[in-house]
Amino acid sequence: MRRFVTFALVAGLVSLSSAELSAQCTGPGQVTITEYGNTCTFFGQDAQLSGRYDRTTCTLTLLQESSPTCCNTFLAAQVLLLGLNPIVPGAADPRLIPGCTLSVLPDVALVQVRGAGGQWSFRLPTVPVAINVSMQGLNDYFTTIGFSHDLQTTNGLTVSLRP
Repeated sequence: MRRFVTFALVAGLVSLSSAELSAQCTGPGQVTITEYGNTCTFFGQDAQLSGRYDRTTCTLTLLQESSPTCCNTFLAAQVLLLGLNPIVPGAADPRLIPGCTLSVLPDVALVQVRGAGGQWSFRLPTVPVAINVSMQGLNDYFTTIGFSHDLQTTNGLTVSLRP
């Protein structure tokens, strides 16, 4: 049931974000964005996830940074993990770069291909009850030497929506 509610919320956000913006914003009464957890280092650089809310357009914009790369290593894709449950202080996953942890129990994953700029925008609807959505970015780097993929995580964000 929880996964259905999360899927319905995300599906609604995605469909609203692609719809034409109306003249009047009727989004949540209050939106709070809180960072938690750590970023992890790849090529000596951290990857950050940050967000801002524009009350005039009801738009939540997230910026997912990636590390500059070298040596035949390229950013292949970026993933935004969304879930209702944060993981604090984070859980190690052997598929990740050592030192990187998952900071959200993902219910939904959104994927952008390389070149999309790491920006995610969602038009937020009115919410009937308070809800917290936790999120974390995941960067997928491809190395042509050895044809390997390395996964790097960002810090976590909790977006609190209030009526």
